[in-house]
Amino acid sequence: MGDCWSCFASEVEPIPVLVACATRSGNDRDDEHAQLMVAGAQDAQDAAMQLAGRATQHKDERAEIAAAGGIPPIVQLLHSDSEDTQRLAAQALVGMSLHNAANSEAIAAAGAIPLLVPLLSSSNADVRMQAAWVLGNLAFHSTANKAAVAAAGAVPLLVPLLSSSHAGTQLQAAQALGNLAAHSTANKAAIVAAGVIPLLVQLLSSSSKVWACPLGRGQARGTAQPLTLLSAPVDAANQAAIAAAGAIPPLVQLLSRNDESVQRQAARALGNLTCNNAATRAAVVAAGAIPPLVRMLSSNDEGMRTQTASTLALGNLACNSTATTAAIAACGAIPLLMPLLSSSSADAQGQAARALANLAWDNAANRAAIAAVGAAGPLLQMLQQTGSKWAALAVFWCDPTNPANLEAIAAASGIPPLAQLFAQPEGCLESALVCAADSLAACASSQPSEAAAAAIAALLAPLLSHSSAAVRAQAEAAQCALAKGGRAAATCKASQAAAPPATPDAAELAGAGAASTSMANGRTRECRICMAAFSFFELRPLVPCGHNPACGECTKQLLAEQAACPICRTQASLQLGREAIGSLKVFNC
Repeated sequence: MGDCWSCFASEVEPIPVLVACATRSGNDRDDEHAQLMVAGAQDAQDAAMQLAGRATQHKDERAEIAAAGGIPPIVQLLHSDSEDTQRLAAQALVGMSLHNAANSEAIAAAGAIPLLVPLLSSSNADVRMQAAWVLGNLAFHSTANKAAVAAAGAVPLLVPLLSSSHAGTQLQAAQALGNLAAHSTANKAAIVAAGVIPLLVQLLSSSSKVWACPLGRGQARGTAQPLTLLSAPVDAANQAAIAAAGAIPPLVQLLSRNDESVQRQAARALGNLTCNNAATRAAVVAAGAIPPLVRMLSSNDEGMRTQTASTLALGNLACNSTATTAAIAACGAIPLLMPLLSSSSADAQGQAARALANLAWDNAANRAAIAAVGAAGPLLQMLQQTGSKWAALAVFWCDPTNPANLEAIAAASGIPPLAQLFAQPEGCLESALVCAADSLAACASSQPSEAAAAAIAALLAPLLSHSSAAVRAQAEAAQCALAKGGRAAATCKASQAAAPPATPDAAELAGAGAASTSMANGRTRECRICMAAFSFFELRPLVPCGHNPACGECTKQLLAEQAACPICRTQASLQLGREAIGSLKVFNC
């Protein structure tokens, strides 16, 4: 590849001399400084080509070339009509810009971007690859460069390169598109509009065929990166399109590859695909992602990057699925999450706390397992030191109906961040918030201390104004329990003793169905508002919904305050007799 510069290698000139020659105008070439020209390089282009060759071959000289002002003359070589010269210049700029933000800025300032973009259409595969590589490096280091590369028309030229027969070109095009998409909503939209998703998924699937070689590993990693960025949580449409294109099975396969950088990128992509998306969560679980994700928690990555990427995906998968939380725990995830709570990585700590919270909220066995490994202590310490909302949530779910647990959270200053999380639309699932309100009602009915009662009131505040009717209804029930306390219990017991409800006859019970009959056989419930025990025969379902939010007397008081079911918010009234039993919808508030 050095035909256009190796002829000058017989005599190595100092870099400042080469830069002086490369930047000299044509009018200066016959003056008294002409002797500075190196042997065999009689014009500025020859000197610039020597600089490009040395920047390509000698990493240790790149800093000196940049400091001496050698970048602009290398950029000017891109004007050449020679594909060899274009390739050499672009290759030199790859080396100069790689992991170097200052050089990237200098390359862009020298006017490289509008010269590189047309080279993406070159007939020479090496030129196309090097041009894509440089543009990707420039986009990585600067938001301004991202915009400039996109404005120069790079996106519609990069996307077709994903179908190139040249594997190196495919890889560099994928990485360039990923860098352009990062932190740029406009670029992401343009990239998706150019039809990138099916091409990326096809490239991802083909990477497994060449996994044995380094290029195959690079292709897998480079293709997963743009999929990660395009499937960011705010892009529900992209999540669906990526899943529909078949990306999930090959991403899951990459979790078991023997390259942690590939595993990390695949886990991040799956984490983004499953955020706030029940359909993709189910697909990822069905593809067998849980065991390899849990294995990644045992990584020796001291920077916790691998463990954090895995925990992100596991935390998302654990949302709103008792079966999935049980499967994650069965693979041994809970004890493996413990080291992350005390790591030096704030991201790892937060993701571990969030994962534990999601594993605990609807699974009593997982709560016991989390308590058994001693997670409460590290979580409370993390909460006190960082104010992490996820730590507060995890501690809450470890023992959600215990007022003493709320006191501990309050002592660690965790109530404000927990209330803030409850107030965020994307903070918790609706079903989790319903469960939280139900747990707070249990705490409120357990004679909480003044500190615990204050914590309950603070946590109920955002739930009472939540957009979900179900959440508001449970929060209102908890508020009633907190406000009424023992007074409601005394009222209900006195009322029930004075006027016991009528008992349905056998024919009424027979018409209510097998489920209702089984409840009648001695089953009693405890009203969450007044704590009084009442039997099946004292149930007072509402018309027309059939919910039974509390005992009869408390339900009457609730309807007196607002003539609507506190569970489903429909207009409601009490009913008795056969219709009451037949329409009953058991609701364990």
